[in-house]
Amino acid sequence: MRDFYFAQHLLNTGEITPGELPSLLADSTAVEPELAILAMQDGLLTGAQAAELADSGADFADAAQEKKMLTAGQIAALKKSVPEESARFAEALFRQGRYDYRRLGELLSAGRAAADPVREAVVRMGADLLPGEVERYSDFVAIFLRSVIRFMDTPAVISNKAPNLSGDARTYAVSQRLTGDLVLVTGLLAKEDMFVEMAKRYSHEEIHTVDEMAIDSLGEFLNVVNGLFIVDMARQDLEICRYVRQQLYYRQPRWMKLQAQLYQKGDNLLTKSVEDFYPQVRPVQASSFCQITRDLTPYYQHFNRYYQAENNKQLQIIYPPVFYARISPAFMIK
Repeated sequence: MRDFYFAQHLLNTGEITPGELPSLLADSTAVEPELAILAMQDGLLTGAQAAELADSGADFADAAQEKKMLTAGQIAALKKSVPEESARFAEALFRQGRYDYRRLGELLSAGRAAADPVREAVVRMGADLLPGEVERYSDFVAIFLRSVIRFMDTPAVISNKAPNLSGDARTYAVSQRLTGDLVLVTGLLAKEDMFVEMAKRYSHEEIHTVDEMAIDSLGEFLNVVNGLFIVDMARQDLEICRYVRQQLYYRQPRWMKLQAQLYQKGDNLLTKSVEDFYPQVRPVQASSFCQITRDLTPYYQHFNRYYQAENNKQLQIIYPPVFYARISPAFMIK
């Protein structure tokens, strides 16, 4: 099952505080989740069922099969699975005595249902500071966080608690600038010990100081993250319906305005299909003054008719106006 960033969800909802995170994250790296936690994470058991099995006094797996709550196949699959960070964090919470099985089951169920805790955290922090741009930032941060977890083999969360960069320790940074349709500067800023640790984890080399290898290592990590981000942006055009749902969930102003306009007409963006958004690139249409004397209505009509007839709605190739004229004898550009 995919990891659903349980720690981030609990931080977003106020179940845990930023100050509690370091010890919980550290403990989560040193524990192996029990069968009960794994089953609750995958939604195979509720918290109440896990508590009932644990209180039975019998072996958990045997009791689960006897009461027909889990099959032998499910138990075998859970035991062979590689625990996700969410399961490890839940196990750390249980061992610290923060929650019993019943409450932990409720929280895990809510965590699975959460849309995207990482993006939610970024939107909460950046909606007022970066109106109209926070969606792109949330896309990048989500990819960055997944990359830290994957390539550095460490749990990570987004916190609104500002890092303490004061003191005698030196601070180091690497950065990269993206240019094109989107201009973005990405970077890593950390104290010396953290900078070295991140470089060591990413490169799998023995790095003990901020030297050329450390800087190159984190520079390469940033390059990988940026590459994944660029690929993700390109893919969004092929997943327009999912993208629109995401923008509405995060209340992006432009899409919310369009949704309000459709509501007034008895329509809804969420009921639209890929075909409704295709073609995604359309001819310019003036809403006020435009110094064109010729009626271009036939051009717009044949433009739309051509793309409606296209079978491949995942791709749109833009042609010059004369192309659309030639495919329809009813409209000729002179």
